[in-house]
Amino acid sequence: MSSNQLYINGRFLTQPITGVNRYAYERCRKMLREGTAFTLVCPHGKLSSDYDLEGMTVRRFGWGHSHFWAQLVLPWFFVFKRHATLLCLMGLAPLLIPHTVMTIHDLAFLYNPRWYSRAYYLFYRWMTPLCARHAEQIITVSNASKQDILTRYPFLNEHKITVIPPEINTRFFTHAAVDRLPFVLAVASLAPRKNLPRLVRAVAADPALHLKIVGGTNRVFAETGIPHATNVEMLGRVTDNDLRHLYRTAAGFIYPSLFEGFGIPPIEALACGCPVAVADIPVLHETCDPYLRQGLTVLYFDPTDETAILSAVKRLINNIQR
Repeated sequence: MSSNQLYINGRFLTQPITGVNRYAYERCRKMLREGTAFTLVCPHGKLSSDYDLEGMTVRRFGWGHSHFWAQLVLPWFFVFKRHATLLCLMGLAPLLIPHTVMTIHDLAFLYNPRWYSRAYYLFYRWMTPLCARHAEQIITVSNASKQDILTRYPFLNEHKITVIPPEINTRFFTHAAVDRLPFVLAVASLAPRKNLPRLVRAVAADPALHLKIVGGTNRVFAETGIPHATNVEMLGRVTDNDLRHLYRTAAGFIYPSLFEGFGIPPIEALACGCPVAVADIPVLHETCDPYLRQGLTVLYFDPTDETAILSAVKRLINNIQR
């Protein structure tokens, strides 16, 4: 088998299209458009209907899920493919496969271990540096994440790390002129670092405001402690078409995250022409400042200050009431 045969860990195909799964899927779509030949390998089981696999080659191999399948089952697929390369766009690469490229989206588990379950934290604390040493190349999603990786893992050569930002799905997230409505949108998981409890408390202080939150939950995260508020709607997961409609009709989009590797939702909102207010953290300046220079509305606020969050929400609402 020639050394240019590329396989991609397709485990994300069995999961909803959120977060790192969206990153992996959109990278595959771009590679397909560019004519790059690859084969997605995923475990047997039901594939999510979120993914359009037209034109992609998918191989099913073995049973299992999560890291058990990736680390202990998937390597058997490569027993007679020693010169093939496995690209892992979701994260960790299997240690038993000789030629791998892995992705480190962020090191949030090191930034604040209390945001995660102890099992999750310990697993990633030990496995991430091991897999990083083993992988031939590492992909990350922003310059801020690359610098964080080099700071935390100084044994890595910076030339081993390539920054490849997420692809925005232009089939859904494109600008269109619409009448905006007096509500503010947030899109995030219920992970503690997304800072939703502080956002909800801030909005609850003014019953005249209306906040809609799109996003699901995740069992690896610690208790989120999001309070109930009558002026806050928790919409859960929605389709891309529904999400596009929300981006296009919201008065603005707010993103109070305390830590990010990149932050896709604000870019999706901006692609739909939606004004955004984002946390004043370095990575969001890296991703959003180019849109600010293009004349789009980007506000920054202190994500640890509920008064600053409330002020940002009011500024977004007032923008359509002028």
